[in-house]
Amino acid sequence: MKHSLEERMDIGRCMYLHEITYKEAMEIYGLSESCAHKYMTDYKKAQGIPLANTVPKMKNLQCVVSDMTAFHLKGSYYELTLFMDLWNNEILSYSLSSRKGDRMTYIHGLA
Repeated sequence: MKHSLEERMDIGRCMYLHEITYKEAMEIYGLSESCAHKYMTDYKKAQGIPLANTVPKMKNLQCVVSDMTAFHLKGSYYELTLFMDLWNNEILSYSLSSRKGDRMTYIHGLA
């Protein structure tokens, strides 16, 4: 069963707005799962809505994140700060401190 462009856009809109589920669209309109997915993807593209699986292209060192974790080891307190490049998941640097709340772990990690 072939649907016109307007019908496909309307079916995609209904799924996008959660008026119907994929399963309901498949039953009502006689679609396969991949066809229902394509209708919603086509609707999103037509409306300029970003696709959920679209990952922005990054370059090396364009997005660097940090994280600090605290832990106890043999009765001593430590804070470990890591800096990671999201482009290639590489740990760029780290810093370890035995003082609670030591801001220098971030500064040393950036150096």
